[in-house]
Amino acid sequence: MSTRAFKAAAQTKGKLHKLPRLREAGSHYANSSSSGEEGFTLIETVFAVAILIIAVVGVMSLFGTTFKMNRWQGDPSTRTIEYAQDKMEALLALSFNDWTSDTTVFPTCSTPNCTPINGKGLKDDDSFHSTDDAGTVVAGYVDYLDANGQLLTSSTGAMYRRRWSIKDDTNNHSLKMVTVVAESLSSTTLPVRTKLVCLKTGEN
Repeated sequence: MSTRAFKAAAQTKGKLHKLPRLREAGSHYANSSSSGEEGFTLIETVFAVAILIIAVVGVMSLFGTTFKMNRWQGDPSTRTIEYAQDKMEALLALSFNDWTSDTTVFPTCSTPNCTPINGKGLKDDDSFHSTDDAGTVVAGYVDYLDANGQLLTSSTGAMYRRRWSIKDDTNNHSLKMVTVVAESLSSTTLPVRTKLVCLKTGEN
């Protein structure tokens, strides 16, 4: 073999021995890059989760406030409407000239089935048409309810109060104006009140 051929063979052999090292170095570089990318993705995930948690907590707080407002106002409002309607129906069910039936009890106490003790029926008593905001209370024209809507014999433990008034029409003696006010007495809620006004005719 010539000297030139020997040197070429030696150079080729040296290059072959270096190839695995290059591959090993390239593999190490790829692994390092891969590890860096994984770490960066993890950090992004942590930030995304943190932002999501903050957003969820904010929304839950808003829902909690809304729920409390609905509980404070929605439920008492619904109840005062219902209680006012019940009282109005009881009053309108009386005969036009009934001055004795007691609607402060349930069912309404009317003769001859019952002997009214504090009955006023539809007797004219314009007690709070001009001062209803002041909470005027007149015996025989007021009753009290507990938290479940059950009638009470006094204001003790009452959560709701109903007041009503009867006013004869001076220009038309066959008409009466019936006014009912139902209101929440709870100190834990905002003041809630429902007022209903209806006309009762002598033909009923």
